[in-house]
Amino acid sequence: MRVAEYAEALRQNRNAKLRDCLLLPFRNLERNSDGELTRLLEEKLKRGEALLLLDGLDEVTEPSDRVLIAHQIEEFVRSTHRDNRVIVTSRIVGYRQAPLGSEYQHFTLLDLEREQIEKFLNGWCPAVERFLSPDTSDEELARRAQAEIDGILKSVDGNTGVKRLATNPLLLTILALIHHSGARLPSRRVELYELATNSLLSDWLAAKGMGSGKHISRADAAQFLWPLAFWMHSERPSGLAYEQEVEEKLRQFRARDTGKPPDHPEVIAAVDDFMARASRSTGIFVLRAPKQFGFLHLTFQEYFAALELTRSSLQMARRIHEVRHKPRWEEPILLAIASRQSPDDANMLVRTAILAEGELAEQQGFKPSEYEDILHRDLFLAARCLADDVPVYPELRQQIVNRLCELYFDPKSPWSLKEDIRQSFALLGGSNATDDLIEILLGRINDSEAYVRSAAARALGVTGKETASDQVITALTTHLEDPEQGV
Repeated sequence: MRVAEYAEALRQNRNAKLRDCLLLPFRNLERNSDGELTRLLEEKLKRGEALLLLDGLDEVTEPSDRVLIAHQIEEFVRSTHRDNRVIVTSRIVGYRQAPLGSEYQHFTLLDLEREQIEKFLNGWCPAVERFLSPDTSDEELARRAQAEIDGILKSVDGNTGVKRLATNPLLLTILALIHHSGARLPSRRVELYELATNSLLSDWLAAKGMGSGKHISRADAAQFLWPLAFWMHSERPSGLAYEQEVEEKLRQFRARDTGKPPDHPEVIAAVDDFMARASRSTGIFVLRAPKQFGFLHLTFQEYFAALELTRSSLQMARRIHEVRHKPRWEEPILLAIASRQSPDDANMLVRTAILAEGELAEQQGFKPSEYEDILHRDLFLAARCLADDVPVYPELRQQIVNRLCELYFDPKSPWSLKEDIRQSFALLGGSNATDDLIEILLGRINDSEAYVRSAAARALGVTGKETASDQVITALTTHLEDPEQGV
């Protein structure tokens, strides 16, 4: 069950219990018309023979709702048979605001390693070839699949940016999809999503022999999908919206662009045509439940919401500033800033909307986040922008890196803050900011203070693991002889 479905039920009834809502996924299933599945689940819960997968705690929009739902999960687990198993998933971003109790075991999924990437491709590529060309001989399918596997692995091994993307299963799937379309594999996420959405909107339909008139064009996406994704990301935490309300929203968007009222026949016809093409396609915006539409994956909703964030150059800084520390909006913000081709725009958004610095921020009335001098949330978000290779000017990039390093080596900084900064260093490894960071750390590893040398060694360990130069390795191995055991 998606946790967002329970959040939606809570919006309707604040007293809704998780146990009752566990039955929601069964209600539209034909096999459960006589309550067979409902009775089965209740029986298994009583016997302690149930495995419950609660997916996406981070997808709940409001932090207060996440806290409430976390408490409801804990209450449910305490009240159920001890042999039942419950797994709750969440992105790391936002989880700290509403964590489950200390009695729960916490695990972080590791990135895919090279061997696992190859194993994934050995399953994925033959399956795709078989799906697209069911009448082709097994020998030819195997040849095509191996060519795909070899091509993708060559890009993974030869391009650090592609390698970073390929360690994530979803992004690896998209890389394989893009490579199959014949396009060059990009090293930046925002470019990858752009190619993926283009493929899903058109290329797969073309591969199935459907005419171009049935595709959803980029112009259609900008007119309908961008604002729809923004609205759903803001208002529909479940990721689903009923067909009627989707149509109403689409008419509003069309009316806004054409200057005609939402009930105008041309507006209604345009929306009906779009919905017909969306329902026929196997693309990005699909029918996911009876009479309920949603995006194929949250990633694509976030990407289109990001494009809508920056649709208006006059409003984009304010829009980003207002949601910059809502965990649900972090991905759209990173993608929105990375999507700006102009370094002027990217630099302005990071400096003005994220850091709230400079003349433009003052004119807009932007202020740093509350307790920024303690929590440094603006600085960490700016660092995550650098990790996405947002094209800011070198001066701003160096300024952000210098601030992180000053805090990291400050003896007054608490351990937890240093740990958070090391996580930022790990993200920056392999990005355009790597050289700036490595230069500072190499200087600090020869400091007269042992604690500084030790901190520098730890930081070099997480920063340089993907792009370690001879200089970094030499510096680290030299300090194996350091007289201080901590170093």
